[in-house]
Amino acid sequence: MPGRHGKETDFPAHRRFIAWILLAANFFSAAHAADPEDFFENKIRPILAGKCFRCHGDQKTAGDFRTDTREGLLNGGTQGPSIDLEKPEESLLLQAVRREEGVSAMPPDKPLDAHEIEALDQWIQTGAEWPKVTKAFETSKHWAFEPIKKPVPPEVAEASWVKTSIDRFIQSNLERQGMKPSARADRRVLIRRLSYDLTGLPPTPDAVDAFLNDPRPEIEAYRDVVDRLLRSPQYGEHWGRHWLDVVRYADTAGENSDHPLPHAWKYRNWVIHAFNRDLPYDQFLREQIAGDLLPKDVSRQEVTDRIIATGYLAIARRFGHDIDMDMHLTYEDTIDTLGKSVLGLTLGCSRCHDHKYDPISAKDYYGLYGIFESTQFAFPGCEPKQQPRHLVPLAMSEEGERQAKEVDAKIAVVDEEVLRLKAEEGAISQEVKIALNRGSEVLAEGEVSEGSRVEIASGSRAGLMNRHVKRGEILLLSVSPLGNHGADTTRVELLIAGVGGEEKRWATQDLLTDFDKTNPRQETWCFVSGRESLRLLQENSGEIDGRKELQAWRNNGGVPSAFVNSSSTAVPVWTEIPERSFFLHPGEKEPVGLVWISPVDGIISIQGSIADGHQG
Repeated sequence: MPGRHGKETDFPAHRRFIAWILLAANFFSAAHAADPEDFFENKIRPILAGKCFRCHGDQKTAGDFRTDTREGLLNGGTQGPSIDLEKPEESLLLQAVRREEGVSAMPPDKPLDAHEIEALDQWIQTGAEWPKVTKAFETSKHWAFEPIKKPVPPEVAEASWVKTSIDRFIQSNLERQGMKPSARADRRVLIRRLSYDLTGLPPTPDAVDAFLNDPRPEIEAYRDVVDRLLRSPQYGEHWGRHWLDVVRYADTAGENSDHPLPHAWKYRNWVIHAFNRDLPYDQFLREQIAGDLLPKDVSRQEVTDRIIATGYLAIARRFGHDIDMDMHLTYEDTIDTLGKSVLGLTLGCSRCHDHKYDPISAKDYYGLYGIFESTQFAFPGCEPKQQPRHLVPLAMSEEGERQAKEVDAKIAVVDEEVLRLKAEEGAISQEVKIALNRGSEVLAEGEVSEGSRVEIASGSRAGLMNRHVKRGEILLLSVSPLGNHGADTTRVELLIAGVGGEEKRWATQDLLTDFDKTNPRQETWCFVSGRESLRLLQENSGEIDGRKELQAWRNNGGVPSAFVNSSSTAVPVWTEIPERSFFLHPGEKEPVGLVWISPVDGIISIQGSIADGHQG
């Protein structure tokens, strides 16, 4: 067919692959339309292969009876024919699977399901058709394993439209069908077909006008349009999508939380670029399967591109909530995709037994498994373990070392700060423990039922007004889970006011401003968790669910936590968080607390309320 330069050429490598995809799509559509073959392949062959071949296949033929060909079923074995086309209901095969008296039950260990018996009955009643294309597999004769041969174009009657050898094949088929070619398409139709085929997009009005008004012979103008469309980035975007579908590309890991893959787009863009630069098909495959192992005596950009190409493997589907626990399924998905996308074979069956139709043994399968099991897959993160790891650096070694030193220096600074904060936390925790051990008293206690609000004074067990406090004395407001209901979002409003003197005030409303600065806050407030042994909440979230007005202090990214809505409007998240509000959220079995450390010697009064902040 005409190539980019107008002469008869072979397809470039990956364009041949595109043609194969289209032909395969047409083949499968045709197969799907053939009802008897479709019924056999989907209903009957799985029964014969999964339940019968182990004893009556090509490796073992108990009772001289084979079930891997139609002839074998019709001829039967030592007990006679298994299928009676004249009297289908009396077929020995049906009697055996129905486990009727006087007949050896088959399979001997476990009966077939009712729907399987029904399918066999229906198949035999309709003539036990066995599609010609699914005869017993023989490697030496299967078309897919024959050496590639250059076909000889057939001789055809002269026709003005026949210009190339491909045209001769088309004309020969038309002659056999007694058909004639369609009328020649005009230029407007041609450019629309070209544009949709090569880019998936309609031509622009300007492109249509230019082609219609091009005074040159149509073939020359046509070639220019082809070359222009092949050079456009939309060509790779359109045709790269076919390959991305084949290799099950996605921007998420595929496990039950569908965790995002922040780097997957690099592989997607590599595929698009490979099509746009007409990368030969063999190299296209080689770089995806082993790009990180190929020789490095190329440019830095080529090394980087080859590493990105191995995203073909890195985007293998993950399974389960904790994907570290189910990597064997990830290897299985990788092998299955490799077989279907590159070899055109189904390898998955050989995970449990030698393949019945494709020439793959269980030994072959686990040879591949060993390769992938010994390969370090990039870990994109999952819901409980969100930190990515084992990502491959794209920089060359010298640049990588320089960047690593910069990162190490930053880590050292952070580590030093962490040690300082831990020491500070330890000192504060010790101070809190010492203060609590001096003697404690429950000032108020109560329960907050679903959807209700309780004033602290209503649960008072000691005076909350005009209480004497000393500098460093501690007040702890603790919120525990209610019964066995687990954690809940609890709104807290607390006001501690000095009585007499300067009459200072300390309130939870003050915490709404600059909530993210420190914990403890100004050596007066701190957020803690635990019962006898209190721990500071050390991690500031910066934001919650992408809302910067919502911020939290917690440990290990979960609950218990203290958090605020600092905005002047309510924010809908897991519940509606009221404007300018402070919350405590206990853990399932662990309380969360707000500590006030008295900065004065004097008299104070305490008031406030506790409210259920997450009704239902």
